[in-house]
Amino acid sequence: AFPEEAHEAPIAPAVWLAKVAQHSASMRVDDACPVNAENHFEKTITRAFDALKGPPKGRMLNIGGLYGGRHGEKEHVPDDPVVELLRHRPDFHVLCWHCGEVPAVTRVGPGLAPRFAAQAPDLLAPELAVPPEFRDLDLLRLDFLPGGHSCRVLRQVLRAGARPRLVAMLVLSQIPPPFKFAPLHADVERHPAALFSCSLAAAAEVLQPFGIFLVRLTGPYALFAHREAWPDPLPISDMDCYRGAGIWGYRAIPAEFVRDWLFGAVDDVVPRLWGNLTSLYAAAGHAGAPFSLAL
Repeated sequence: AFPEEAHEAPIAPAVWLAKVAQHSASMRVDDACPVNAENHFEKTITRAFDALKGPPKGRMLNIGGLYGGRHGEKEHVPDDPVVELLRHRPDFHVLCWHCGEVPAVTRVGPGLAPRFAAQAPDLLAPELAVPPEFRDLDLLRLDFLPGGHSCRVLRQVLRAGARPRLVAMLVLSQIPPPFKFAPLHADVERHPAALFSCSLAAAAEVLQPFGIFLVRLTGPYALFAHREAWPDPLPISDMDCYRGAGIWGYRAIPAEFVRDWLFGAVDDVVPRLWGNLTSLYAAAGHAGAPFSLAL
């Protein structure tokens, strides 16, 4: 059951500002942060790259499949941030982990396919390593990963020495900031489909010690930038950005739940959110599965 506030008008401005002041990464608002006309930063990625300060590294690391038409279909439809940045800078190289059949992606084609080096490492292995030549990166990109372990893989890649100027990743946008959710169990077969990644705040927590902060959000995709490379001061208000962006996800997490979690008092929301998450695991046949939920 929802509290009465969940059925009324959005949170009062003064209450929202107080919540942002207490729980947001910053009070500084960037109206350009919410990106509602794209899904995967297929257009924003080149503008963000061109805005960066300093010389390019010429390297990208992509983890997960590539979006876009296959075998000649949708030739003029941008859909994937790595592909579009490579088309923008065809002199770059891409290390591609678990990317599938790269040459079949229409906007890659035979001309750009040789710029991809395909590998298939065990992404959940503790010894996951990044080759030295792909540690200084213009873009680190993570898409759908087994068991929703995006934050786990992100943390291991950074610990292995990757130093990206930009990070684009799929996040579980149905869990709003400041709630930090991440799966912990490696049983990918019984993992709830709705929990396909870690939350925005959880990803931000992994990146913050490396000087990397949120700059753009479509809803399903978050774009982070290193503060020394980004032209504007960082961090910005992640909660304000989230409120302006769209929500994407599975119907197992209704929009009413998201609204309740975002606008409700944090102390009241935590037990409800915990209960909702445990119910999703139970429905997937994995009752009691461990996960992390923090502020």
